[in-house]
Amino acid sequence: NRGYNPEWQIELIDLIVKRGADAKSATPQLLEILNTPDDPSIQDDPLVQKAALEALIKIGADDAKIVRVIFALRDEYMQDEFSLQVYEFLKQVGGRSPEIITPYLDDPDESKRALALSAIGSKVDVKIIEKLIKLLDDDSSWIVCKAIHFLGDSGDERAFKPLLKM
Repeated sequence: NRGYNPEWQIELIDLIVKRGADAKSATPQLLEILNTPDDPSIQDDPLVQKAALEALIKIGADDAKIVRVIFALRDEYMQDEFSLQVYEFLKQVGGRSPEIITPYLDDPDESKRALALSAIGSKVDVKIIEKLIKLLDDDSSWIVCKAIHFLGDSGDERAFKPLLKM
């Protein structure tokens, strides 16, 4: 057992990136540091989380794996300036692969649903209209407002009737 040493883990992350590892070989190593092989259970240290997430983005790891790590992070971590880079990355993923983001629209955690909505970007994929309609009944007024906005902008006929009932 290696024991938990955040400084050591951050150094290891830096080493993995500096040696120029490709995404295929480095991603499993970075996910192991986070203890996130398939179902993330992220280490509690936000500095380790940030370093590993930055490394995953930098090496061009698989979008779905990076998104799983992002959605496993603690909310407090997402409050710093690095969160802007995370949101920008999520918007890019949401634009090119919305199917990676949309499962989080059903998450029981309001902050995860809000993060997923933020990742949708300006162009709504027609495949998520039904999920957005379901969000009209959300307990969070912010989530309902965002769902109304996206549904209105979509111009999709399926949205008209539920929006008129609001």
